[in-house]
Amino acid sequence: MSGPLKLLACDADDLTVVAACVQDALLPVGELCYLPGERRFVMVVNRFRWELADLPGVAVVPGPTPDEEQLYQRVNCGIRFEGINGVRSRGYDPAGTRRILALLTIE
Repeated sequence: MSGPLKLLACDADDLTVVAACVQDALLPVGELCYLPGERRFVMVVNRFRWELADLPGVAVVPGPTPDEEQLYQRVNCGIRFEGINGVRSRGYDPAGTRRILALLTIE
């Protein structure tokens, strides 16, 4: 699989799959956005491409030359949540837009 990964979560089981794909993603605070008029929360994360893994947790992709391989390719990923009535933060300053968070999971 080399193209973009597109997922839609409709229930808790589906969300578990999405959470696995964004596990250990890097999340810049400046890339979080709540749109109250649209009841939407969006974020852009930098995630590992776990779906390329030959072994659990190890992604091998083509390297700079045909004879080389790179481990752990990262890509930017947009995530959108619909029907959100409010957003709260805890443990960081949302105005600190240069801060990078580590996304452990989504529930």
